[in-house]
Amino acid sequence: MVDVKWHLKKYVFFIVLMVMVVITGNIVLGKRGSGKNTEEVWEPPVIMESMEEVKEEEPTEYSHIEFFSDQQRKDVVKQLGEQGLVSVTDDMNMENYQKMEDFYSAYISGMDAMVTVFNVQMEGNIGALTFVHRNGKIQSYYVTVG
Repeated sequence: MVDVKWHLKKYVFFIVLMVMVVITGNIVLGKRGSGKNTEEVWEPPVIMESMEEVKEEEPTEYSHIEFFSDQQRKDVVKQLGEQGLVSVTDDMNMENYQKMEDFYSAYISGMDAMVTVFNVQMEGNIGALTFVHRNGKIQSYYVTVG
């Protein structure tokens, strides 16, 4: 502690002088060209085409499903269930519910486990809710696609 105080007393003038030089340099150099920097930031990076000129010729990677009918939702749940995935929708029993029960049993016994439940929604989205139990802690992660 004595060495630090000695260095501080010996070099305090030099430290204050360096701080003042840095602050002054930032103020002087920061003002130079600030008008140009502001224009660059607020200038549009791309010239936008009018929507009349843009035509979508090929479908994009998005599904563009606005709504699932009741039958479509049930069909998607059954297809996910046939692939061994836990899936559910309104007014239908959960497919592969045994995996959810296995996860709960592992959670109660303190074992590490993970399960993902796919939820087919009327709005055309499919949600994936993943539960992870690891090291005595449980986490959940939700993703919606659609």
